[in-house]
Amino acid sequence: MEEASSVAGYEILKDADDIAQFLQASTGMQPEYLQLSRGHANLQYRWIDLAGVTLLWGHSESRAIWRDQMANSGLHFGYVVSSDGSVSVRGKDLRHDQAMVWLADQEMEYILPGSVLVVEIGVEQHILDELGWRFHGDALAKVSYQNLCALTRTCVAAHQVFHWTANAQTEYRERILDDLEPVLAPWMTQNLVTKTQTRQTSIPYSHFQKARAVLDHRELNEQIRIEEICKTLGIPRSTLHYAFRQAVGIGPRRYFELVRLQGARKTLLSADRGHTTIAAIALDYGFSDFGRFSKLYNAQFNEMPSQTLAK
Repeated sequence: MEEASSVAGYEILKDADDIAQFLQASTGMQPEYLQLSRGHANLQYRWIDLAGVTLLWGHSESRAIWRDQMANSGLHFGYVVSSDGSVSVRGKDLRHDQAMVWLADQEMEYILPGSVLVVEIGVEQHILDELGWRFHGDALAKVSYQNLCALTRTCVAAHQVFHWTANAQTEYRERILDDLEPVLAPWMTQNLVTKTQTRQTSIPYSHFQKARAVLDHRELNEQIRIEEICKTLGIPRSTLHYAFRQAVGIGPRRYFELVRLQGARKTLLSADRGHTTIAAIALDYGFSDFGRFSKLYNAQFNEMPSQTLAK
């Protein structure tokens, strides 16, 4: 019996760059990842390549903001199997009977609360064409929970296969596609009510998005003036703080601080030790006090900037 090589594997992804490279290669997704909790991401992925269909089991212990966009053609589908807290999408708690679909150039943002187990399934475009599957509508939709449970059982069974052959690959690809099709019904059927409902966002989350857009257009070495952001958005300071607390659990200053720390880490990981200094990188990201930068960096990533630069 013919064996299938490199069908399954296991990855532990510690940093935003690791996460981006893995998901880009395995699914065509382009994720933006900002970790809110401290320490390494340690995102665990078990993957199975079923020749045109990719099955991923992902487990995260970190509280983080994800902003994903599908860069390639094809389909990427995902849902939460279990979580210790509520996964937030557009400022609202994700329900157990909701799932997400990413199509080309479609973006979705969500916040993971901590320990979360997810299933993700990627289907290449040529298989979608063969099956005649066409999708439309919003990325988030309500699905049949009964059908979702049936799909989960098949994914669990595939995860328990230890000896992969070409025949087993084909069998599980077909089983997953069979169970996936009824789950995808909301995206294959016009449902204007569902689309309208899922596009709604909470008011605090809308304020958070607008404030972040203001921050995104600033240089990373600029100091934030909360009063300026409030004036730009036309909201009081208390409303801005409430929006950030409701959306991501931290204030706007801490959020921007994490963005700058993450940027500094990415630069340190790719820097040439012979042609750069940690102090220069810290200044580029708005940290004029090197001692404070090192303290904040160590608290967030459980290592000193010098350790990251030495990798």
